[in-house]
Amino acid sequence: MIGPAVFLVAAGFIGCNYELAVAFVTISTTLGGFCTSGYSINHLDIAPSYAGILLGITNSFATIPGMVGPVIAKNLTHNVSQFTVWGLFFCITLFLSSLNGNPLLSSLQSLSYIWHIHASCVLLFL
Repeated sequence: MIGPAVFLVAAGFIGCNYELAVAFVTISTTLGGFCTSGYSINHLDIAPSYAGILLGITNSFATIPGMVGPVIAKNLTHNVSQFTVWGLFFCITLFLSSLNGNPLLSSLQSLSYIWHIHASCVLLFL
């Protein structure tokens, strides 16, 4: 998630160059999509039987930044038209993305856990 955040920070500091701003936000969104495919598959690796439930739980927590971000942006940019404020907002985004991405990358494992096996499958092993 560092790549998308870096391009968002760059978009916050380019000034009035709208073409470059659109390009940076597009690159950021594309890189974010690539990151999504990388961690979404972990639900299937950890517990194939409960991957949908796990994805629902983690996506529920993932909606919190989508609700808090606009409130922070509104408070930072209230009655201000300077581009530096948007740069500050995107720097906060970079910080939160790196805070989120680094523990994920350092602890990524694809181990299957025993609790995901159905009871009927356990009887086959006995």
